Amino acid sequence: MLTFEKLAELSPELSTGEKRVVEAWEAKRLGMEPSEKDRESLDKRKKKFEEAGALAERSRLAEAVIGLVAPLWLVMPEKVETQATPTEQFDDVFNNADIVEEMTFFDKDKRCFLRWAEDVTRRHPDSGDNLRNKIEIQTKVESLKRYIKQPHEDYKGREAGRVKYFISPIAYRYSISVGPVMTMPRAIISFPDGVIADLADSYFRSENKMANDEIRERARGELAEHPARREYLAQVLMAMEAEASLLKSRNALLEDGVDKETEDALKRVESIAGYIRLLLGSESHEVENQWLVEAYEAEFGEHMESDGQTE
Repeated sequence: MLTFEKLAELSPELSTGEKRVVEAWEAKRLGMEPSEKDRESLDKRKKKFEEAGALAERSRLAEAVIGLVAPLWLVMPEKVETQATPTEQFDDVFNNADIVEEMTFFDKDKRCFLRWAEDVTRRHPDSGDNLRNKIEIQTKVESLKRYIKQPHEDYKGREAGRVKYFISPIAYRYSISVGPVMTMPRAIISFPDGVIADLADSYFRSENKMANDEIRERARGELAEHPARREYLAQVLMAMEAEASLLKSRNALLEDGVDKETEDALKRVESIAGYIRLLLGSESHEVENQWLVEAYEAEFGEHMESDGQTE
């Protein structure tokens, strides 16, 4: 099994190139203003969610790198348009959603549209076997299950992701009717700082207009072939399969037939899972992040077993 090479101890401070990567990501933020009530809620939580000093910058870099690089990993040879958009602070803090990934493509002359949220974290076994970090991963995965089982009254939909302040760039561009942006599938994405720094370096060189074409092209190749690509896709797939198993279990328990809200959510996660499987191809990739694997087994294991996804 592939294991990521552990890089040298990183400085908490971002390099010049890493700062440019964060700036490129922040430029994509929509800048939607929260309601007065939500602004008050944010102000009350500031002390809780703001990290101290440079550590917060490393978290911002992780979100930026996944947001900028993942769309490159999600494109097939056929014409597929991808878009990643940073969420607003309210959704980051209260809904555990850092990024919205979107894509559109034609399948048999029909335009398809896929969308899911991502909660990006630096908590990872390779960043240090810290019990607090492991528990945080477990809490994040537990929230996927909780959001499906206990829909919030302010959000329409039984899905693992909630995004309140968002306008879909792709849907707007192609006049795609997607309904109110309230709920969507969600995946937990976890990489250590060393991998994030490596990806940030390749991304910066691929976009550096001061470099020659050969350097930029080589950096693009590094991103396309980076081992983190398959791990990222496998993490998204694991989340979609887990959420699908819970939605199927819920429908099976209903005495009055299939719940349309649940059925629609199931179709969305299965469509995303199917697309990710195509990207992974015939060679399957087992998720290497054992904290994530253990957390999904703890929260969704019984549902995935009944769905035939585990041995």
